[in-house]
Amino acid sequence: MYSEVVIITKVLDVAGIQNGIEKTLKSLKNKQKEIDAIETAVQGILALEDAFKGKSAD
Repeated sequence: MYSEVVIITKVLDVAGIQNGIEKTLKSLKNKQKEIDAIETAVQGILALEDAFKGKSAD
């Protein structure tokens, strides 16, 4: 009988994975900055709520 041996080698592209992780982290940091800016803007609007109350607002 003829016996055939097949060897499969998988290569992990570590540099590519690290690059992808770094890009994802950078993107997440940018999104966090955008969310923080929106939160600050909303808090500023909510702080103005008192300015629209009372006799001076009429």
